[in-house]
Amino acid sequence: MAHSVVKALLDLPAQETLGVKTLVDRLEGDIQVKPIMLTAGEPDEEHTKPFLQQLAVGGKKKKYGDANGLPELKEAIARYISSYTGIDYKPEDIFIGGGGRLVNFALMQAAPSLVTALEPFWPGYSEALLVVEALGGSKVSDVYEFIERDADFRITQQSLDDQLALAEKKLGRMGLNQIMHLECEPGNPLPLVSSKDEIYQRAKVLAGHPQVKPHFDDVYREIVFDPEETEVHSLAKAYVESNGNPEDLTILFSASKIEAVPGYRVAAIATKDKDLIKSIEAISRRIGYNASTPAQHAVAIALQNGTYQQIARNIAKKSEINFGILNGQLGNLSIGGERAFDIFPTKAGIYAVVQGRKQAFEGAQYEVNGTPHQINNTENMHDWMIRNGFVPVNASGMSPLGKRDNLFRICIAGSTPEIIQAVGYLNNPTYPIIGKG
Repeated sequence: MAHSVVKALLDLPAQETLGVKTLVDRLEGDIQVKPIMLTAGEPDEEHTKPFLQQLAVGGKKKKYGDANGLPELKEAIARYISSYTGIDYKPEDIFIGGGGRLVNFALMQAAPSLVTALEPFWPGYSEALLVVEALGGSKVSDVYEFIERDADFRITQQSLDDQLALAEKKLGRMGLNQIMHLECEPGNPLPLVSSKDEIYQRAKVLAGHPQVKPHFDDVYREIVFDPEETEVHSLAKAYVESNGNPEDLTILFSASKIEAVPGYRVAAIATKDKDLIKSIEAISRRIGYNASTPAQHAVAIALQNGTYQQIARNIAKKSEINFGILNGQLGNLSIGGERAFDIFPTKAGIYAVVQGRKQAFEGAQYEVNGTPHQINNTENMHDWMIRNGFVPVNASGMSPLGKRDNLFRICIAGSTPEIIQAVGYLNNPTYPIIGKG
């Protein structure tokens, strides 16, 4: 049995972001310029002094930390989430673990459900489900449903309602008793900011489906380009105000982005469901999802003294500047007289989403060391971009198969000179397009 589990885990596909590194390594011989990695969400922002001081203090801790998380951090996270949701979370409502992927994996193990999510979505959710499947759970194809957006990446109230109703019918056929519905606002990879009306429309639909248990991923809610013009609303608050049950909610918190410390791996789940908390904690104690004790001390002080807000503002400003560069230069790139990329608008987050235009790239030809290559699909296009030193994540896997061809996620929260250099590589490619098939 153990061997079959190991084989199942080894047979899993590479994580989206890490898989790009493998692809870059495979193409290394063809890459004649230093590739610029624009994949992982690693904000280019200095840590604050209070944060660093707490890391030093935490580093003197010589004993194991509390298996269920540092009490001071649980208190700080509960207070923080309560402040914008209007829900009175207590420290006992908080589970702390080592990063967003791990806490979501623990959640999905503890709450077996049919899972629905607005596409495109953070791949960590489907990856967590793949691991659950490898450990003997239900097949991902059985328990995962995309909620498809409209052509402009928005979704109407009626469309969401209809698609959830179809999911409920599938739920009944499967014999499960709940749907875990995932939403990220603003999103990853799609950093759109919904209007207040859109937030309340979706919340009203979710509240009208009692079998649906919303999971709100709030990792990016602080990172908006202009908070004075773009009011970021809480889906959780709207859900409760729409007569949704607060005990049906789970909320994801992560320090990786708002404090610019992805390397410290501190995340949390907030829920009023006491049985769910107990289940997650039981899984955690046996498999080991504990976050670093020094990092927990540092994140607690960042939340207590509000330094996270300035960090988040700095990340947002850098991302806005870099998005402008990307939009102005990559957005004007043409191939054979056709605009090469559509740059989707964003008002928040650390990512930009671009889509290669099918009419510009389909059948396009270039040569690598005298060998002809032709672009016929997303993978071919991704290879061409990487060979020219511009390395995004192929985001098509974050949408239904064939729905969002040539879709790429690009981290724009990093170094501005690197963004400029990477865009320059595509504007003056080592392997230029030489014709159409």
